[in-house]
Amino acid sequence: MLNSFICFCFTNVEIKEFIDLVITTMLKFLCTVALFLVTVKANDEKSIPYGFFGSKTPYNLVAAPEIEKPKGFTPRQIFMLGRHGTRGPRFSFSNDKMPKLVKYQNKFTERATLNPKDIKAINNWVTIIDTTGDKSITQKGHDEIKDLAIRIREAFSNLFQRQYNSDNYEILSAPDSRCELSGQTFIENIFKDETIPKIPVCDPTDILLQVEGLKKLDTRCKEIRVKTDSLIKEFRTGKYMDGVVQRVADKMGIDSTELDYEIINIMYEVATFELTIGDSAISPWYKIFCQDDLEVFEYADDIFRFYFNGYGDPFNKKLACPMAIRLEERLRNKINGEGPDAVFYHGHSTNILSLYVMLGIGDGDIPFKQSNYKGMKDLKWRTSLFGPWAANVMVVLYEGAENDYRVSFYLNEKLTSITLRDGSFCTVCAWSDIEDKLTAYITDNDCVDLVATNTVRNYKDTKPYVYFGTKTAYKFVSAKEIFVPPSLRDYKPIQIFTLSRHATTSTTKYFYDNQLPKLYDLKGKITKKAKMTQIDIQAIMNWQPSIEFKPNDKELIPKGRVEIKELALRVREAFPDLFEQSNNYAALTMEDERCRESGTIFLQTVYDDTTITDVPKCNNDDFFLTIKNIIPAKPLAEGVEYESQKFKKGDSMKKVVERVNVKMGSDDITLREVLMMYEVCRYEIAFDDGSIPPWCSVFCQEDLEIIEYFDELYWDSRFGYGNPHNLKVACPMALRLLQTLEEKINRKEGPSGVFHYAHRSNMVNLYLIFGVGKDDSPLTASNFIEMKNRKWIASKLCPWAANFMAVLFKNANDDYKVAFYFNEHITSIPLEDGSSCTVCPWLDIQKKLQAYIRDNDCVHFIAENLAAYTEKQKETVLL
Repeated sequence: MLNSFICFCFTNVEIKEFIDLVITTMLKFLCTVALFLVTVKANDEKSIPYGFFGSKTPYNLVAAPEIEKPKGFTPRQIFMLGRHGTRGPRFSFSNDKMPKLVKYQNKFTERATLNPKDIKAINNWVTIIDTTGDKSITQKGHDEIKDLAIRIREAFSNLFQRQYNSDNYEILSAPDSRCELSGQTFIENIFKDETIPKIPVCDPTDILLQVEGLKKLDTRCKEIRVKTDSLIKEFRTGKYMDGVVQRVADKMGIDSTELDYEIINIMYEVATFELTIGDSAISPWYKIFCQDDLEVFEYADDIFRFYFNGYGDPFNKKLACPMAIRLEERLRNKINGEGPDAVFYHGHSTNILSLYVMLGIGDGDIPFKQSNYKGMKDLKWRTSLFGPWAANVMVVLYEGAENDYRVSFYLNEKLTSITLRDGSFCTVCAWSDIEDKLTAYITDNDCVDLVATNTVRNYKDTKPYVYFGTKTAYKFVSAKEIFVPPSLRDYKPIQIFTLSRHATTSTTKYFYDNQLPKLYDLKGKITKKAKMTQIDIQAIMNWQPSIEFKPNDKELIPKGRVEIKELALRVREAFPDLFEQSNNYAALTMEDERCRESGTIFLQTVYDDTTITDVPKCNNDDFFLTIKNIIPAKPLAEGVEYESQKFKKGDSMKKVVERVNVKMGSDDITLREVLMMYEVCRYEIAFDDGSIPPWCSVFCQEDLEIIEYFDELYWDSRFGYGNPHNLKVACPMALRLLQTLEEKINRKEGPSGVFHYAHRSNMVNLYLIFGVGKDDSPLTASNFIEMKNRKWIASKLCPWAANFMAVLFKNANDDYKVAFYFNEHITSIPLEDGSSCTVCPWLDIQKKLQAYIRDNDCVHFIAENLAAYTEKQKETVLL
């Protein structure tokens, strides 16, 4: 009957329009019902109306409902980088910040607009946060990692058929308990095996997972950080956050002046952690915010992440370099039939976000700042979606028919379209296109060089860092043999002029008596939170000082005596004609026993004459050795510190202290104590240059480089290029060298060997005469990063047993050449005309030395100091 009515009243076209209207009306009704149901759920006690909290967003709000696989392809390898599961706050937040909320629980007045039920909940609030933990993974964190592992196993079951071992499956965790526990949970569940032993953990300074350290390589790092801090502060104190404060004040019925950003942020953080830790109920503090408030906080987090991890800092493109190299290698090897079926790395949000930048995901926003805030709509870079708890990036290698290899990227389990180099997109991408994209990224960002030259290593790596400033073992610096260029084949050596530092000694008596015993106390500062292997910890606990630490002050040790003998033998072998007559030499030493003994051993060995039992000591007015008796270098302007002192107080040294504290699981180790450990480390390496002393384990390579630079800044300012007056201090040695060579050439007089034995100050100062080790820019407390490739490296200029040799050669035509050796390496010398030479014409060297003496007014300078010294001696006699 209804059909008849319809046919009677309407035409065919009208019937179609009517049916469309009915369908549209029904759809609208169903949408309304669905929206109603969603609204009901959103107001239910166990739901979160708005759950996007930046890097603290619950994973279930972001993850795909299932892992989609392309049809017709078989998974051959999965490469996953995952973030740890939900964790609690840091200990300091739980115990220092959260207690501040207590006074606000009962601050509500009659003017409060918050629902009375919610007010009561806040009045009775007791946190569910474990306040004893320190960023500890929660039960929910374990559960979400477990569920993720199960879903991955179900999606790619064929990859988990083989027995679990390091050949079939590559596993690695960052050195933090939350990452380790997440990784352990993941592996046990993906293999359905709870007996799997503890997963491998990388060294705390391994840049594969610890990429934040790479940011220090950015010359604009400080500038960007200052800018970021400024933008964050501007937003936190700006009108949008003021709006949050005002709205919260209205809900509490109090004046907004009773609130500030700090307390509002604590409320937000507590709400965030309580919501993500447990699903039993919404945190009472959550109800004090509206969605606009939550979006303001989310944007504040995105400002930080945009610059620290994202596209706001161009250098961030490099942060994924170590992972990109590893990814390309693992995929390529698998296609060639080698490598593991699965690779699982467990790290932090920084690791995850670096891959988004590498892939070009989320690019295109204008720089984040307060002036362009429009809420969270239409943003391409959004930390909540990219880096929630348990975030992950999976790269799956698929094989189709006839070796058709494809690669797909899953971001938080979502199959995601990737932009290729030509601007096109793909989700199931040809391997050749992905290989091209990865190779281009690695090339464009100089990844191979970045990783090879800037890997921050623990001292105990395969090739430990061995440069310890002026206490570097000579073995690591010296030439293996002394090279005499073929161009000198027709020349005969007729004289050698040397300046040598004494060989390796023990420490000062003060260090032995007052510093060394304190190392025993430092053992007790290693806690359960230490980020060292048990082997390293036990080695420190068992440590006893080397027997070469002696109560005698700076005594030459047996190894030092061997260093001098071996040096003398190499010199004798290189220039045998010079040492035929054991009485044809002149030698002078500083009065210190370590210098005298070094000189005696050298002369006995080089002349093969054990009857040489002593070396004459210099007088106090022999300023070419006793440079400390010369008028001191001009003092700096009043109130100005040496660069070394500025550096000592700076961020780099503070970071060293922080890292050592982390390594030892402590929080109260001071810089003074760090330098004590460093001193023992470098002395014991010098005592036994094949050893790895226990205390060296608390340092990574970057720490050692920073302290090395601190040492270099001191010597640069004290006797090097850091103070122009130091050029004059080298005057006496320059004059002595010139006169010695001139006498041999012009008068045919003088010994075949002229030897001097002194200290590191003498050696450091000597370099100034020749312009060796001079950088284009001065070393300062603020340019450590820029000076990574500096020429002034005290470790290589002045190790133990450092030495300088000027060897004069003559041919049958009375043509004279001079070759200069620093630590036995023949060295190029810059000349007055801007050229340089390694086998130098005598006249060019004569001109260089004369110019140096003239430009620094050396004759007058020496005379002035000699007069001052003589007058001082007269005063002493009168007293």
